[in-house]
Amino acid sequence: MESTGGSQSNEIDLFVIGNPLLDISVWENDNNLLEKYSLKLGDACLANEQQMPIYKELFERSDMKSSPGGAGLNACRGARYML
Repeated sequence: MESTGGSQSNEIDLFVIGNPLLDISVWENDNNLLEKYSLKLGDACLANEQQMPIYKELFERSDMKSSPGGAGLNACRGARYML
């Protein structure tokens, strides 16, 4: 923290580097989407070339919800809340 004129500043500069992530959620009553893209229930992975079309399919759905995140963004959110 930098202060000027003897008064203490309440401003804090925070710089964070991290991996950006985007959580995408849709409702499924069966495993057709998982089977179509060779995915496992409850698993997390990076999409391979065969799985890349899933993004277009998900973003075209009316029940799709997305939430930005990632370690860096979540750390910033936590710091903002605490500070």
